[in-house]
Amino acid sequence: MSPELLKKYHSATCTAEERAAVEAWLHAEEVLPISNTNEVEDAPVVKKEIWQGIAQAMQQTRRRRLMLRYTGIAAAACMLLAVLTGKTFSGLFHKTITIDNRLGAAVSTVHIGNLQFAVQPNSSCTVTLPFWGNTPGQVQLCGAVSVVNAAGVAVRLQVNSDQQHCPGNEGSDVVSLNRGQMYLAMTDQQYHLISATQQELRDGLPRSFSARLTERFKL
Repeated sequence: MSPELLKKYHSATCTAEERAAVEAWLHAEEVLPISNTNEVEDAPVVKKEIWQGIAQAMQQTRRRRLMLRYTGIAAAACMLLAVLTGKTFSGLFHKTITIDNRLGAAVSTVHIGNLQFAVQPNSSCTVTLPFWGNTPGQVQLCGAVSVVNAAGVAVRLQVNSDQQHCPGNEGSDVVSLNRGQMYLAMTDQQYHLISATQQELRDGLPRSFSARLTERFKL
């Protein structure tokens, strides 16, 4: 064991055979002599310093592995949190209510925000309203539903027939309701979706549309 070989081991420039020889010397119970000992410290001191260097390198490697592990865990946790709470966060921006009156004998009236929904018997609807922004509210209906706007500003609604409960009645409409206005919408096997504001109904609609709305809402 020579000082030159120990220096090469320290700088990681030794061959595989030289590394094996140094490590065997480090693990030896008996401290073997080092040639040219007057050029370096005593063998036990050198051996201790080498072990300290190895321990420090192992600690740094362990830190890096722990950092990578915790970074990976944190990233996975964030992804899992986003998946698990996606619906919860969505609930912070929208309010969704389903009104099911398919088995009812009377009109079911529900207030959602500044809107009053009247769901006729044998009808149902799902209402999704944003808490803020310019996104129109969403209304999916099957049967006959009317809505009155009690807000001080106009409210936009995207109305669609509910394909889950009314298959084959594809239809959609977009309406902007001013304060006090009433909007009527109903699914129809022939016309799919018939809709109009009460003012439009008074101003005159095609007889086939107005007659159906008048009869269904008992106007």
